[in-house]
Amino acid sequence: MALGIFALASGRVLLSDWPNIWHLLGFLILVLWGVLAGEFLARSLCQWPCSSEASESERFVIGTWVAGTAVPASVSAVMWPDFFWLSRTLTILASLLLLIYSSFFLRGYARLIHRWKFQESRGEILLASVSIQSVILAFHTSWTNALEDRLVLAINSLSAVLLVVGIGLILAGLRRFRWHRLAEGWSNTNCILHGALSITGLTLATITENPHPVLSLWLLTGVILIVVEALELIRAMQRVRRYGWLEGLVCYHVSQWARNFTFGMFYAFSLQLQGRLGADAGLSLLDSVVKWGPLVVLAFLIIEIALFIRDRLRPILHPAG
Repeated sequence: MALGIFALASGRVLLSDWPNIWHLLGFLILVLWGVLAGEFLARSLCQWPCSSEASESERFVIGTWVAGTAVPASVSAVMWPDFFWLSRTLTILASLLLLIYSSFFLRGYARLIHRWKFQESRGEILLASVSIQSVILAFHTSWTNALEDRLVLAINSLSAVLLVVGIGLILAGLRRFRWHRLAEGWSNTNCILHGALSITGLTLATITENPHPVLSLWLLTGVILIVVEALELIRAMQRVRRYGWLEGLVCYHVSQWARNFTFGMFYAFSLQLQGRLGADAGLSLLDSVVKWGPLVVLAFLIIEIALFIRDRLRPILHPAG
């Protein structure tokens, strides 16, 4: 999903002079999706991720597969419009996954609302909203006006309700949070707070006739991004003091890819909004994000890939015993 967002926005800008490399990136994304889909199906044969044994978090994380299928659909539609059957097939598959997933996240939300005083909610619950928005975008790129306006409004309304309730649940959980324990207690997935707002803004900036009101959402998203990432910096300093540089910062966890998704999505939102408003709209802050954003997203992506490779090589370079 993170690589797909990179290809659709930051990569598209950075590789504008090298279209062959950009298309190669799209091909690699589809190959990677196929490999991961095979692994997911293999694991599901042993234990269905939404079974009664699965945790609440594991059920919500299934939303990454909905978005992780819808984003390659959008990539295919943009890169290879002549092969429309590919993007449309992936879009339909993502829609089916969303229908299945919805039965789980709606029950999950009901349980979290019922236990909101006693249970801490984290950023992964917002994947319900993210998955819905990603499917809407996939339909928009794969078909022209495929969804009726009233249907889009209804789906967006559901997504907005899930987003607002989800943010409320996360904030409610922070009442009991011990801020001096950011190093252990703060989840990597909390960055989805601004990621979910970004993909909502991207959808609105894409499908609405008048994009000017969306600018307010962009500003709000930017403020939340700054607040969340400031907490991440404090958390990083706590981890360095407690565990040292290597174990505190130079360590890999799969949930870290959420940050690549959220930063890439904020840039995609910014790029689309600038395109709708016009580059000469005189919004210097938006123009600066669009100008420098691709390099920031690329830097995060390179760092995450390096951490991933280091983690996979560790058993070879430093075998136990």
